[in-house]
Amino acid sequence: MGRISVVIITRNEEDILAKTLLSLKGLSDDIIVVDSGSTDSTISIAKSHGATILETTWDGFGANKNKGNSLAKHDWILSIDADECIDNALKNALLNMELIDPNNLYSLKFRTFIAGQPLKYGQTSGETHPRLFNRKCVSWNLAEVHEELSGIAVIKSVIKSGYILHYSYNDLQDYLQKSNSYTTLRAMQMFKSRKKVTFFKLYLNPLYTFVSNYIFKLGFLDGFWGYTYARLSSTYTYLKYAKLRELYAIHGE
Repeated sequence: MGRISVVIITRNEEDILAKTLLSLKGLSDDIIVVDSGSTDSTISIAKSHGATILETTWDGFGANKNKGNSLAKHDWILSIDADECIDNALKNALLNMELIDPNNLYSLKFRTFIAGQPLKYGQTSGETHPRLFNRKCVSWNLAEVHEELSGIAVIKSVIKSGYILHYSYNDLQDYLQKSNSYTTLRAMQMFKSRKKVTFFKLYLNPLYTFVSNYIFKLGFLDGFWGYTYARLSSTYTYLKYAKLRELYAIHGE
């Protein structure tokens, strides 16, 4: 304990934040919560668990995470979202790691939940994301959505023990609200990068997303929620390209 700082960005996360912070108990003596305008009890919950609070404007996922990194007590940063908990196996692995080489970047295994149900198959099966790093060597880029870590001389490895438990969507309504927001941001990001909408991307890519998720990656073994998640992922893919096409139509390009 004491070698890793934890950085979490929040906005109106009162439904899940306490669970996330409880899962971190005993891992770190330095938890930074970067909040961008919560109007619920998010900040009071964070304070009650001993977190350091930074109240700031929303400047994008990567930018706000970097703000938290700059305030951290330790150079090694565990970056998680407010709806992500760590299980005991991962906590023990982190506590026993020898964090020596600042060039190392560690990915963590994820298990996704939708409406409280774990998805063991489909596109989220075997999912890993780089979340443990040394801020002297890497930082988040400034992408509006799907931000990534960038730096120099980074050695990537996966921590094999334990999972980050991603309670991504409380229910279908929650998914639809988040999906609408993320597809808009993603479309704007692609528009700024001058990405083009092709027939394949708009019409065939959504179909491929469903077939890959539900059939090839065995999403059907997750039953109703496996089918539902595959359908929703397909719709997400369609919407981001449909919104991109709309942006080109609005701007006459």
